[in-house]
Amino acid sequence: MKNKARFWKTAAIYGLFVAAVLIVGLVGKDRWYAIATSLVAAIYLLLLNDGKRVGYLLCALYGVSYGIICIVTDLYASGIYHILILAPSGLYRFWKNGGQQASKIRVFGLCGWVIAVGTSGVLTAALFFLLRQIGDAQPLLDGATLAISGVTAYLLARNFREMWLFNLFSTVICIAVWSLEFIASGIGLSIVALQSLVLLINLRGMILWNRREREMRAAGGMQEKKPLQE
Repeated sequence: MKNKARFWKTAAIYGLFVAAVLIVGLVGKDRWYAIATSLVAAIYLLLLNDGKRVGYLLCALYGVSYGIICIVTDLYASGIYHILILAPSGLYRFWKNGGQQASKIRVFGLCGWVIAVGTSGVLTAALFFLLRQIGDAQPLLDGATLAISGVTAYLLARNFREMWLFNLFSTVICIAVWSLEFIASGIGLSIVALQSLVLLINLRGMILWNRREREMRAAGGMQEKKPLQE
């Protein structure tokens, strides 16, 4: 009975997010392929929230499909990231998880934080100068988004809990970028709404992965104590 209630609760959460993404896309008059990739993105993130292996496969599918859209629409940097970084990260994690529902969750130490934050800073600076040279309208914010997204893809591949926090950072920056665009030109409101939904999914992922990591750590501690008790 408890499992059945949990199933329907999870199904309701998925349904609400999918419906919200669909409504945002239709109200914003997005093209069908933009709505489709947004739905795939929301579903794969929700599946990763719950530790479902198939979510990584959907992540790779999203990376390739959205990357192609970006390249066709002349967003080359984003297209390269999605096809050559995000998609392989999803496939790698799908393969590493094997037949398991969820692999052991890894957690940053101090060294991990220094490396991740430092790498994000260096990549942001490099991408800022590159994007400024090619005439990007928001080189600093776009560079930071791509840099943090690149670090997030690595954390996804290595199954680090902090993936959700870095993904949250890049989502906040994306919301800021498109909010500025909406203020300046009146376009991008639907993207702000969509990224706000992604932000909520990231928060859900942080909560669930924190809980799952504590449960795994507690289970590991019990297994270590058991032989001593025998």
